[in-house]
Amino acid sequence: MRFEVRHPMPRSADIAWRAFFSPDYEAALRARDDSEVELLEEGDRGGIHYRRTKVTSGKTLPGFMQRALQSDRLSYVLEQWRDDRRMELRWKVTPPAMPDKIRAAGNYSCIATPSGCERIVNGEISVAIPLVGGKIETAIGDELRASYERTAVFARQWLLDHTPELA
Repeated sequence: MRFEVRHPMPRSADIAWRAFFSPDYEAALRARDDSEVELLEEGDRGGIHYRRTKVTSGKTLPGFMQRALQSDRLSYVLEQWRDDRRMELRWKVTPPAMPDKIRAAGNYSCIATPSGCERIVNGEISVAIPLVGGKIETAIGDELRASYERTAVFARQWLLDHTPELA
């Protein structure tokens, strides 16, 4: 299942990009989220910033997903490769349960628009579990879209409150 979300932001692509990956923004974003995030690895690799984290959602999964994933909470390792010069980030999610059957990966970018920029996230989710794979893909996709929508509202306000206006 493929997905894409686009959100207009009230600052230039450069300002928004730097803000979205600043320690202050990340701390504020985590403070409002109910997920646990553990940094596993971080560093620069040839001009690309690499980060690997373990994320555990604070939300309880629906029953059919709990049975399939053998957990009451969604947990995964998130790998990110960020190119600040191009304002692009590649991401990949690997769950601890059935990593050979569940795949999620995509891209995150900011592009300039006349009124600021647009944040674009796209990806693909694939769950190869008989009978429930499609339902899990849909549930994960719906939650991802809803999460990005909530984050967009927060991001817009945070940019207005913490970054300089467009020149």
